[in-house]
Amino acid sequence: MRIFLLGCVVLFAFILILAALKSRKVNTSATRRRRRDAPLFESSTPEKVVDADSALGLYEHDDTVMEEKPAAVAKIDYVIMHVMAPKEERFGGYRLLQTLLGCGLRLGRDKIFHRYCNNSWQEKYFSLTSVNRPGTFDLPNMNQFSCPGLTLFMVIEDCLQPLQSFDMMYRTAKQLAEELGGEVWDENREPIREPMVKMIRHDLEKQMMVTVV
Repeated sequence: MRIFLLGCVVLFAFILILAALKSRKVNTSATRRRRRDAPLFESSTPEKVVDADSALGLYEHDDTVMEEKPAAVAKIDYVIMHVMAPKEERFGGYRLLQTLLGCGLRLGRDKIFHRYCNNSWQEKYFSLTSVNRPGTFDLPNMNQFSCPGLTLFMVIEDCLQPLQSFDMMYRTAKQLAEELGGEVWDENREPIREPMVKMIRHDLEKQMMVTVV
């Protein structure tokens, strides 16, 4: 009987030892797993959350930031044309005066010619001077007056209708060149071409649109 009880005690002790060893093994494995998964350095600040839009550089109202600005329109303050006589020739005398008057030009108090709107003597399309300084005309002595060319010009801020003034000035320049036997030149005194005329008119039109807006 004593031998049986002693055997039971030994068996029970053996079972307890096995259970203790198994529990220690499990705890050791868990500790190793936690150490393996833990970061090398612990941060004292919270992790910053980065969303996909920020990572790609996209923000709210980004379409406004990326919107292209319209190209700036070069401001035109004035337009100049010349009607030049052939080389070694000149315009002058009463023929010049009659041609100017026939094109609707009138001599102003400043002694240069103007193309007025509807003969109002207030609003004008453009003005005309001699290429000789000071550019004025001596009406009482026109029979003795001569010049190698004429200058037509319009100041944009003085024109209520710049496009209409430009068209009128160009038509008059061509008419003068035809009747006097001259040639229409640009402000640099180079023969003017239709593409240049269209470009100037187009720029004026864009400028007027910007002004209206």
